[in-house]
Amino acid sequence: MISFICSLPRSRTGWIANFLTYGPSFCFHELCGDVQKLSEYPRILGSVKTPFVSVSDSGNLFAIDRLIEMFPTCRLVVVRRNRMDVDASLRKLGFEISETLAILDEDLDRIEKIHASRVLSLDFENLDARALWSWCVPGTHINELRLSMLETLNVQIKPTVLRENVERNLPAAITRGSLFEKEN
Repeated sequence: MISFICSLPRSRTGWIANFLTYGPSFCFHELCGDVQKLSEYPRILGSVKTPFVSVSDSGNLFAIDRLIEMFPTCRLVVVRRNRMDVDASLRKLGFEISETLAILDEDLDRIEKIHASRVLSLDFENLDARALWSWCVPGTHINELRLSMLETLNVQIKPTVLRENVERNLPAAITRGSLFEKEN
């Protein structure tokens, strides 16, 4: 089973990737920055050999319709964080992308509306980790000890890595283009 976690930037995608990488589950973090073509996804996701695979990446928004076509039984998780809080967090790191965040927030609305039957929506401030686990790794038991250890973990991306990803990917987001090269 494959799940794609969609969110605005700075919305716990790193923490989610850590949380969902345990036992029968593996979760990639920010995979879209590491691949040139979406056609690479089946090979990459299949390479981990676990029954449950997820991709936790705000970049999923840019290709979600194509990802759903490629993985028609996938599940989606939408993590909702207040756009103004995301904007403030990004401004501290030197990014001013308010208009782009508004577009991405509309994309999250669209995903929740159009794909409602396959979407679990979670609130950033009160992230329900048990619901997340049950949705992405159904039929398995959550490790409560590990969850209690992770609940206090604050995963942060290095600002230099964030800047490189944004500078590489933001022009496509602004023009609503694709982050990926055209498939041949």
